[in-house]
Amino acid sequence: MKAVVIGGSGHCGSYIIPQLVQMGYEVYNISRGTRQPWTSEMPEWEKVNNITADRKELMKERKFGRLVADLDPDVVVDTVAYTMDDITELCEGLMEKPAVASKVHLIQIGTIWIYGYK
Repeated sequence: MKAVVIGGSGHCGSYIIPQLVQMGYEVYNISRGTRQPWTSEMPEWEKVNNITADRKELMKERKFGRLVADLDPDVVVDTVAYTMDDITELCEGLMEKPAVASKVHLIQIGTIWIYGYK
């Protein structure tokens, strides 16, 4: 099984990724590449496929969701979705690949609803 963690070098992702590796997942970490994960000393990180990408820049051309879909994930953990546009663009990209859309589990951990529904 393949897992993609968006924002895997941040606080939540730094702890989620080693657990996924221990569970036997092939793991992809998509981050801006600006810092090391909080748990970078853990040996599980040696098995992680790191992808440097700027979500906001890719979203301008509707390419971020496609990037994720092209990895053919079984699970997507999104830790940095802060707006409805973030979620929508990701889901639309996943839906463009019916084989992915029919199997993928999307776990959204970002704080899109922290201030309530507008």
